[in-house]
Amino acid sequence: MSDAEQLTSLATHLYVRLRRDGGRVIDVIWLMKNQEYAREVLKLARSIPEPELEKLTDRIEELMFGKGAAARPAP
Repeated sequence: MSDAEQLTSLATHLYVRLRRDGGRVIDVIWLMKNQEYAREVLKLARSIPEPELEKLTDRIEELMFGKGAAARPAP
């Protein structure tokens, strides 16, 4: 599975978890295309105390921003 396919799958899972656990709906396509939006969505996901969301955000950050990246604004 390519990185793009993995990102699509993970972003879709994030959508489902945020909707179920946080009552929030995100735009998956925009998340994958816009890094600023992605950082805000990941920050939102981290604000919900749910272990599965933490795992998803870690993996999405790794794919989008590199290993060890945090969901913070770009310099």
